[in-house]
Amino acid sequence: MARPYKDWDDFVAHFWARVDRLGDDECWLWQGAPTTKGYGVTCFRGKKVYAHRAAWEIENGRPIPDGLCGLHSCDTPLCCNPSHVFLGTQTENMADVDRKGRRRTGRARGEAHGRCKYSDAQVAGARALYARGGISQRAAGRAFGISKGYVTRLLRGDFR
Repeated sequence: MARPYKDWDDFVAHFWARVDRLGDDECWLWQGAPTTKGYGVTCFRGKKVYAHRAAWEIENGRPIPDGLCGLHSCDTPLCCNPSHVFLGTQTENMADVDRKGRRRTGRARGEAHGRCKYSDAQVAGARALYARGGISQRAAGRAFGISKGYVTRLLRGDFR
């Protein structure tokens, strides 16, 4: 249940009490609840608000204009240091993500995939073992504890 604030000043005091404010140039980390993507989140007037956006609005004394995002110069989702937040459009946000190499394009492959069971070295070993010849896909699968079907898909290049 959202905490009912008496007024804006009450909200601001409660907000900053949940931020670990360090040096001026350091990240000030949100100590409250994060979203599933790791961003700080709070509630004001019955609406969920990203903590970094709230910090920007508190510092600048005005709401973030519609259509603009609060971008992190530090790339730390829990950071609430207003000097680390700058405004931009969603297009500018995605360009920032791309420039910093943070966007995942396409499907994650190999060890980068969240459900990966085998290391890239194990996959390379199974491929090399089969490529040398004299062993079936089923035997290669048994050697690495995977199914023959999985070995077939590895050899076909379904997984990189």
